[in-house]
Amino acid sequence: MSTNHADHPISAKPQISVIIPLEHHRGQWERCWQSWNTQTVDKSVYEIILVVTADFQEHTLLNERSAACLEFSSSSNDTDLCAVGAIKARGRYLLFTEAHCWPEPDVLKHCLEAINVHPDWAGFSCLSLPITHNRLSKASANMYLADIEHAVQVRSRPKNLYQCFVTRREAYEHCGGFKSGLGHFAEWVLAASYFQRGYKIGYFPKAKFHHYYSGSISEIRAFTLNFVTGEMRYFGGDHHKPNECLLEIPPEWICRRNFDRNTARAVLHIAVKSLYPLGKSYRRLPRSIMRIGRWILPAIFGDRIVRISAAAAAVYARITLLLAHAAGSQKRLNDQFRKYIAALIRAQRLTVIGSQGGMGRDAIQPSHVGSGLDVPTLNATGFYPLEQFQGSQFRWSETAAAVHVFVPAGLRRIRIDCIPARDLFDAKADFRFFVDGVRIPSSQLSIETDRISIELNITRPQIITLGWTCRPFLALADPRQLGLPIKRIDLNNDPVTSDDSFKRVAAFAS
Repeated sequence: MSTNHADHPISAKPQISVIIPLEHHRGQWERCWQSWNTQTVDKSVYEIILVVTADFQEHTLLNERSAACLEFSSSSNDTDLCAVGAIKARGRYLLFTEAHCWPEPDVLKHCLEAINVHPDWAGFSCLSLPITHNRLSKASANMYLADIEHAVQVRSRPKNLYQCFVTRREAYEHCGGFKSGLGHFAEWVLAASYFQRGYKIGYFPKAKFHHYYSGSISEIRAFTLNFVTGEMRYFGGDHHKPNECLLEIPPEWICRRNFDRNTARAVLHIAVKSLYPLGKSYRRLPRSIMRIGRWILPAIFGDRIVRISAAAAAVYARITLLLAHAAGSQKRLNDQFRKYIAALIRAQRLTVIGSQGGMGRDAIQPSHVGSGLDVPTLNATGFYPLEQFQGSQFRWSETAAAVHVFVPAGLRRIRIDCIPARDLFDAKADFRFFVDGVRIPSSQLSIETDRISIELNITRPQIITLGWTCRPFLALADPRQLGLPIKRIDLNNDPVTSDDSFKRVAAFAS
């Protein structure tokens, strides 16, 4: 909720609305404020909207220095404050920035130039020049600038939008603006929304901003935790549509079912069953025991051990960062800073997933499987992160794995489509499939070059646990225990016509 502290002056609508959240100013808000009030363009061209938290105490000082629109908000997150400012803005263009950034005097002049020269741009980012004052601030700038440069110049999809970002108002509103409750991750979501709707975002380095890096570990940690918490809320909420894949799915999120206690027990159950019968060859016994051992800890402790391990790794990374800060070279400090941030991100992702109950089993509704399940949508246990093969996404399963699939009643066929990375006809692969722990006889299996079909007779609509075991596929320079390279799982929802082969199909029901 926000209230106006100062009324807009009675004048024609400005062309650009400069929106500045004053929460994380790092002691630089006065310099930021002065720089915006000394722009070379006429003051009728733009307005400044300052958005502050309810406990902000220096509004009188701001109003004494220059007339402005001051908005109060109950939120304390920068992107939420930006959203409030956008609602109150009157300009055709919105310029989002931060209170610890200050512009060159000709920034608005160059922004108008970009608007005129590139009418096809729905928005554009400006050049961010780092201001550093200690070794940690240099390490921080080194990492974040490398990421920004990669996003802007290599991927042509800038993700850090409000350091210095200008956008047409209608494009911003059409894309839904900054989503509340996602913290700093809302920037990435908004950038993805622009891309999804076909809007072009440019880069105009003639418009220059100075960005102050504090070099404070506590502040860096707070920012990172805020971002990651929003990231996990996004993937676990209604905003995320798995099939769109506009944002890279974090490995901790897509592999979260690997640590669900219930499904780990189901995979452990079929791994134990795969021990029997051993037949005449005992050479696969060590591999089978290894497969069983892989699932014992998740079956007992769920995600607890992996979360503790990740938290310990983050603590260790912070200690090594402090040691590098005290005695290491700048290069070593830069390396340890990146490692610390990576460890912190992983630990926080797992913490948020665990706190949100994200390790539990989702109920898959029939509408989700009408046209099949691509790998990002699989409710799967025993899978590695997403990979690419000839433009298609796929995931390797482990040598023991399971997926949950909703199956209507009747004679049905489940098809597992794979990429051509493993010879499915290889008899040594020893594929075994299970439904809710019951072995599927070979008469119900059909194996093609890149597809496995399974025929089932389901007595009532239900979510089944489809599991399998196999021998590991040995890939060059890949130490993982690779199972099936799955691209998609399709379900034939139309009842299959009964024939002689289906007379042998057993009925499954939980």
